[in-house]
This record gives sequence, C-alpha cells and structure tokens, in this order.
Amino acid sequence: MLDPIADKLLVASCLLMLGAENTIHGWALFAAVVILCREILVSGLREYLAELRVSVPVTRLAKWKTTLQLVAVGFLICGEAGDRIVPVVTQIGIALLWLSALLTLYTGWIISARVAPPDPGGCVKLRYFRWVRERVGKAEEDVDPPAAIATVGELVDWLVQRGEGYAYAFENPKVIRAAIDKSHVRADARIEGAAEIAFFPPMTGG
Repeated sequence: MLDPIADKLLVASCLLMLGAENTIHGWALFAAVVILCREILVSGLREYLAELRVSVPVTRLAKWKTTLQLVAVGFLICGEAGDRIVPVVTQIGIALLWLSALLTLYTGWIISARVAPPDPGGCVKLRYFRWVRERVGKAEEDVDPPAAIATVGELVDWLVQRGEGYAYAFENPKVIRAAIDKSHVRADARIEGAAEIAFFPPMTGG
C-alpha cells in the first residue's frame, strides 16, 4: 500500500531531519520546501484521480528526478564527516538539491499539463421507466453525450443511434415523456448542467 509513496516518504523525512540539523539552511531551505510541497500535491492528485479511474503514468524524467533527490540527500547526510574527506561534499549535495528542485517543478508542471480535469457537466445519468426500460434493456446508465447535444430532443436522436434497443424504445419520440432532475420538461429543454434525465411513457389514468 505504501510502496508507491515509499521514496517520497524517505526523501521528505530526510529533508526534514537535515533541515532540523541545520545541514540545509538559508536559501537551500527553499529548494527543500519546493520538493516537499510538490511531492505532497502530486501524491494527492494521483490519489484523487485514481478514484476517478484516471491513470497518471510515471515518466522516465520523474524517475530521474527521484534518483537525483536521493543522491542529493546522500551527499547531505554525509555532511561534515564527508567534508573531512572531500571538502566539497556538502556543497555538491546543496547543488544537487537545487537541481532536483528545478526538475521537481518541471515534472510537476508536466503532470498538471497532461492531466485533463474531469468535466462534471459532461456526464449525465439516464433513467428509463416501464416499457422504455424493457426496450432499452436497462434501468439506468451514465452517458457522456457529445458537446453538440444541447436539448432533450437531440439527446433522444443521439440515443437512437446507439443500438436497436434504443431505436425501438424511442421509435415514436412524441409519446416519450422526459424529466430533468425530476422536473417534467419538453423536447426543446436544454440539458446543460443536468445531473439526471428520466424517460418514461405517458401516464394513464383510470
């Protein structure tokens, strides 16, 4: 369960400890904050999109970003002990940290640019009643009609083209009644913003 974010937890915990020990200080803290914020935001975005069944593939550049972060953290952990052997270990770690922060920003921008936000207005739930349900073969469904479909009548024409069951159910559209969000409407009613549209035969008394 934690495997997809294990590397992010490792980098984040190391950066926080390095900041607390003052190994990362001054302007270098800004690079660490950039990395932390990006990882939190992207992880949250992935979880949100996963619920919507929208995949966000990991790019090769993102893998290089993670590798660079881990290498930078490794140099910084060496700290003063590493500087006694090679005097520029900490400076190399800071430089790699800035480089990984820039790469982190870039990969975050790529993800946000590639992922299209869901369109809450495009998908609508259709409900069918009585013999309309029997002919269509289902009681309800979620559909995403083309943007050109603007009215109930145009929606019916579009449904007719989806198969024989729909064509049979809507063979005489004049006798079909419709309701948008439980309010009866005519064929020329606009469906923009509708959450639910119901189709049913005329009500008979007696």
